[in-house]
Amino acid sequence: MSENKNTDLQQKLKRATRRAVFVSEIDSTPEAFRIKLGPDVSDKKIVEEITGRAGGPISTIDADEFFERLTAKKEWHNKEEELNRRRFARIYRLLTDELTELRVLRAGTIHVDIIVCGSDREGATCGVWMKAVET
Repeated sequence: MSENKNTDLQQKLKRATRRAVFVSEIDSTPEAFRIKLGPDVSDKKIVEEITGRAGGPISTIDADEFFERLTAKKEWHNKEEELNRRRFARIYRLLTDELTELRVLRAGTIHVDIIVCGSDREGATCGVWMKAVET
């Protein structure tokens, strides 16, 4: 049954990320992932497995702070921005409801990989990954 729960979570994350757009100097659609890396996996190993890149600086951001910017209601939002805000709120709810040790990893300096991840019920690393360009 727990395998079905994890499959269900992956399907929910895929649906939730479908039209979400992470806005930076490039726009990126978040991608859902689930990988089995074992207990006590390092942030460096997670970044390598998800992005295929090794090396470079990795920092950790508080998930609440990261999603605050993406989910805060603003009266100046147009219809599409409001829909995008709701999409990220749904993603955040799914992640906080289903994962433990939720954190946001930022890898790189200008071309940045952003990985929001935690552990699912079976100990696999699960979450969403997106790209940003910040100059």
